[in-house]
Amino acid sequence: MNGMEPAWTPLDALLLVLMWSSMMAAMMVPGANPMVTAFATINRRRRERSAPYVSTPVFLLGYLLAWVGFSLVATGLQWLLQTIGLITTMMQSASLYWSAVLFLAAGLYQFSPLKERCLTCCRSTEGFILSEWRDGNLGAVVMGLRHGLFCMGCCAGLMLLLFAIAIMDLRWVAALTDAW
Repeated sequence: MNGMEPAWTPLDALLLVLMWSSMMAAMMVPGANPMVTAFATINRRRRERSAPYVSTPVFLLGYLLAWVGFSLVATGLQWLLQTIGLITTMMQSASLYWSAVLFLAAGLYQFSPLKERCLTCCRSTEGFILSEWRDGNLGAVVMGLRHGLFCMGCCAGLMLLLFAIAIMDLRWVAALTDAW
């Protein structure tokens, strides 16, 4: 540790949650496009038949809530890791051992049943709709939240690796995204 304890204020924490949330939305919403499009198509057809329907942003709200929840956890983890000296205040790993453990954990996660289940739910838009459809605004938020959680499960290893290298180094993020 470099002797600098992170001195976070509530404003710092809020700004980091906003940073994480913005980053997650920018990275994850485009990947949810097939599901968002399917949801919109179903509800457009329902509206054309004068059946009850839900606006697509309601579904997207649930999806984004999942990633805001992740952002809250990531901010807390970032604070903890800075406090114990495993990452620097510049959001880079301060320990080769820490990075090695995270790479190992991310590699093992790739072969886990949880990762496989999440991939199954994310890859099959039709399967997700058939098994997870809920009517109404609350149902749409819950669907979006569940889809976001499955997407989070698909990307959990990648997210761990952000703490192993450099959270804000876009070169590493791009390289990991291409490799993932």
